[in-house]
Amino acid sequence: MRNVTIIVPVYKDWNTLDLCIESLKEYLDKKHTVLLVNDCGPESDELEKNILNSITDFPYRPFVYFE
Repeated sequence: MRNVTIIVPVYKDWNTLDLCIESLKEYLDKKHTVLLVNDCGPESDELEKNILNSITDFPYRPFVYFE
């Protein structure tokens, strides 16, 4: 199986994004990567804080955050 990069555009709605991130943490194979791209919408600062809190302590770090 090939490595896959999943791109998640982030605009607002932390509750749905949180569910998405938690699902990816649970089911994503370790060899894949997730790019979380903040589109700097109306809640961008709060989303950034929440995203970084959510992915920082994840053991094998397949998550990359971009603003």
